Amino acid sequence: MLSIRNPETNEVIDRVFFTYDLYKGEAYWAIARLFMQQGPEAHALPGTQGSLAGGH
Repeated sequence: MLSIRNPETNEVIDRVFFTYDLYKGEAYWAIARLFMQQGPEAHALPGTQGSLAGGH
């Protein structure tokens, strides 16, 4: 679960659930962290130059 907070008050204004399965949630979080650290190229398909989103 991700909590979206108001940056001025730190109040939780929304929550996003990736999955109800702990292990899938950990895997999804690892993917999100990798994306935040390395950008879309971190998720490029083998043998391609772009990202999963159909990059360039």
